[in-house]
Amino acid sequence: MSVVVEAKLHPIAESRLPEADPCVVVIFGASGDLTQRKLVPALYHLACTDCLANQFKVLGVGRDQMSDDEFRALNDILMFERAGFSIAMGQADERVRHAAHVVTTANTEEGFAHGIEDYILNARLE
Repeated sequence: MSVVVEAKLHPIAESRLPEADPCVVVIFGASGDLTQRKLVPALYHLACTDCLANQFKVLGVGRDQMSDDEFRALNDILMFERAGFSIAMGQADERVRHAAHVVTTANTEEGFAHGIEDYILNARLE
């Protein structure tokens, strides 16, 4: 005797997180490993799903003194290290350009579009 079992898919309503109120998140240890591995990617995900208010701000506090641009460069470089392939814009910080696999033209010269066309759509990986 054999039994045939058929799976039936039941649509599940996607639960959507509500948009947060305008606020400032203070991250103590902002230049540390936990921030780079967990907090920044989580905040990025929330931003991509429209869960952060337009007035959302992050204030990073760390042991090392650095400017906003230096902190952004640090985040970019750490993200590049975790990515399989990285493209930096031409106007990026020198350290970011050095860490990327490929450097394309600046944003003002449609660098993002060139990077997508040349290295993703046309698969011109070097």
